[in-house]
Amino acid sequence: MSTPPPPPAADFSFYPKGDGPVRRVFCLLLFCLAGAAFANGGREIETASNHQRIFPIDSEVYPALTALYLSQGLALPSTTGPWSEGELLLLLDRLSAPGEGEAEVFRFVEETLSRHDKPFKLQGQFNVEGRGHTETERVSTPDMFIRPPVKAKPLFELLSEAYLTDHFYGFGVLSIGNSLYNLPVTTADGRGPYAGSVFFGSAPFGSNIFPLPPGSTETLNANFPVRAFVSAGGTGWNVQVGRERLSWGPGESGNFVVGDHIPYHNSARLSAYNGGFKFTFNISSFAHPDDYFTKRDANGNPVAGWAPAVAYPDRNLFSFKALRLFLAHRLEWRALGGRLNLALTEGLIYQNSDGALDPTLLNPLYLMHNLYRWENGNSILAFEADWTFLPRVNGYFQFVMDEFAFPGLEPLPGKAAKAQPDALGFMLGAKTAFPAAGGLVTASVEGVYTTPYLYLRGTDPLKVDDKETPGVNWIVANRYHYDSFRYFYPEEYLGYRWGGDAIVLNLRGGYRRLGRWSLTGNLLLMAHGAFDKWTLYDPVATPENYQTTPTTEHPTPNYADPNPEKRNAVSWTAAFSVEGSWQITSHLSLYGQTDFLWVRNPGNIRENPPLADLQFVIGVSYAL
Repeated sequence: MSTPPPPPAADFSFYPKGDGPVRRVFCLLLFCLAGAAFANGGREIETASNHQRIFPIDSEVYPALTALYLSQGLALPSTTGPWSEGELLLLLDRLSAPGEGEAEVFRFVEETLSRHDKPFKLQGQFNVEGRGHTETERVSTPDMFIRPPVKAKPLFELLSEAYLTDHFYGFGVLSIGNSLYNLPVTTADGRGPYAGSVFFGSAPFGSNIFPLPPGSTETLNANFPVRAFVSAGGTGWNVQVGRERLSWGPGESGNFVVGDHIPYHNSARLSAYNGGFKFTFNISSFAHPDDYFTKRDANGNPVAGWAPAVAYPDRNLFSFKALRLFLAHRLEWRALGGRLNLALTEGLIYQNSDGALDPTLLNPLYLMHNLYRWENGNSILAFEADWTFLPRVNGYFQFVMDEFAFPGLEPLPGKAAKAQPDALGFMLGAKTAFPAAGGLVTASVEGVYTTPYLYLRGTDPLKVDDKETPGVNWIVANRYHYDSFRYFYPEEYLGYRWGGDAIVLNLRGGYRRLGRWSLTGNLLLMAHGAFDKWTLYDPVATPENYQTTPTTEHPTPNYADPNPEKRNAVSWTAAFSVEGSWQITSHLSLYGQTDFLWVRNPGNIRENPPLADLQFVIGVSYAL
């Protein structure tokens, strides 16, 4: 495939000539200098009156609050993260006075929420992280690593925050480190190309020090910042706009509508809350499939069906006109004296190749299932409940409906021709968290069942039409800039990390001394059928070809696999993980994780021998 010419370069005499990495570092230094100048000026304000600071989904405050809630017999705090400081203060205020063993946890939460720094702050942090694994031939893509790429830390971070008046807050992280997606990968089975990485695949060892092999100056990440936003609000409400990770739900192995494995959302989010009710409206923007799907093979030759071209887009290279949005509203309310928490979520993936947006979708109370335009929208509905039926013991349930045939109104899949296959997910779990010996004890057990067609859609791959685009599914991608002409688009399920066609059992337990050290163990057992995120939706499921979880064949085409008919078995996975951290001093911390992965019938092919992989990560951080 020919490489398109670059756009004309602007004539800035001070701008360094040379390769892309040099220019990226130069730009980053300019940002740092501008931030330093900003941090040393401005009017002093009373930061304690500003409660718009945002606590991320991996903050220690939320598990501490969860332990206090369960210890006092209450349902989980709001499961819609992240959270503003004002909301967390309200959650804390809902609790009774500290009981036996709760005083230290109370103190940690209160001190964290009341800790306000200067109106403008800059803080640098160095992270030296090494990783490795033993199976370098068949573990070749990032999604085969138990510790997700989203947890990888850059070499250097410059954190900045600003309290602007009593109602505005800004935060940003500029970083220097490796791009996590920098290599197109085609597996030994001929699947792909996928958005891969030299740090999650064939290399047995790697680090976040980008000049060291397998990294180089060409692997320097240009997709920063990954967490940067402005936050505004007042009593009972907050608006956040920028890049941020989201997680909606109580699940430990994932959640059905919004999972925590997505590195970031480019989003605008409104939250309104009081003592017993919370409303959230979110709009996130992702790359449109027109930017990373093509009808050409790896050699640039035309083919009949769409396929991911993760690194070589042949159109829209300098003009991204297509639109792909995730819109959702979520309602949470408490009952039974606070022991029961209920949540209802309605979401929509909206895409348009012309970039047009129906303004009615911006209505926070719009019923998204009313968008009956198959080529533009795909809606989803989820219901959740968690109930602390015993002190310190909470049971929770999630149900998601992507597609469902109503008896008496529509043809039933497996029983009638021309029936839309059900696309559903079920989660049932129990967890405990309580203060003990000055720290937190946590444990959970969770079971998940998803049907084969959950999150999937597709177009007929035999229709060769330049105006045709892949169907509106629940697979999303952010764009990672690699070099002057290439972008990588790692595709992820927006919801549950392991997708449809899966049966999962997850066991988790650990102990945490807040602000000091933690140790957690996790066991994941999974049976996964032959369907994956690139499986095309079968719009006509006859009784003869109707599939149930876990599938042992792949009768429909697949975007990324030229030979899906070779899949003939359930893939069985067992993964055991140990993760820990240690805050050695106020500036120095150590963290690490070890995972043992075992897979029978990898790739859903019975003839493939089992694979075993020992994966590990160890790192040290120093805050300046």
